Order: sequence, then C-alpha cells, then structure tokens
Amino acid sequence: MLNVILQNAGGSFGFGIKLLMSVIILCQIMKTFFFLRIFESLSYLVTMIKQVIYDLKVFVFFYIILIILFSQIFAVLGVGNTSRDDGTLKQFKQDIESGEENEPENFPNEEYEKISLFFGYIFSTLRMSLGDFDFEAS
Repeated sequence: MLNVILQNAGGSFGFGIKLLMSVIILCQIMKTFFFLRIFESLSYLVTMIKQVIYDLKVFVFFYIILIILFSQIFAVLGVGNTSRDDGTLKQFKQDIESGEENEPENFPNEEYEKISLFFGYIFSTLRMSLGDFDFEAS
C-alpha cells in the first residue's frame, strides 16, 4: 500500500520508490521460497539454498571488509582521482577549455562522476575483484 501511495504522490522514478520496490521484491522472493517448501520435490532444494546463504554470511562480511580496505589503498594512491593534478588531468582540462569536437580521452573514472570518490573506489575495486580489469584510469 505504501508503494502505491508513494508512486501516486511522487512518480515512480524516485530513489525512495526504487528502494522500496527492491525491498518488496526481496520479500516476495523469500516468501516464494517459503511456499515452495510445500512441494516435497522442492523442499530439499529450498532448504539447501537457505543453508548455503546462511553459511556464506561470514565470507561475505570478510569480502566486504577487504573491498573497502583495498578501495582505501586506491584512494591513498589517488588512482582515478579527477582532482589530482597530473598530466592526464591537465590534458583533459585543456581539451575541455579548447572546445574540441572530439571527446577527450583518458578521463579518469568517468563512469563514477555522479557519485563520490569513496563509492567510486569501492565500485572499481569490486569490479577488479570480479575480473573486470579496467586500468584506463591508472
């Protein structure tokens, strides 16, 4: 009901609406798995998935700590920091000021320009840990 009221009041593309809809979908998945235990052939699978997710919580906690620590190492090094004053940034500023038609190359971390550096470092570290090696910014 809260979802319907908020969507009627403020549209369906606000951050709060998206967050609420994500929570609703997660609750629906959990409830669906709960009801799938009724069937004898699926009961074993649902119980197994529940136990695996429960057992992985320590690993996921440790993994999140490692991601945050390695992202802070990148922050100390200044990799991909747009406010760092090196040759790449100077060239980028010159290209912007000259008004060239071409897109400037080697813009550091352009995909994270809408979020803060802290979360940009976390996302780039997460991407590297998953195998997406994009060293263009460095």
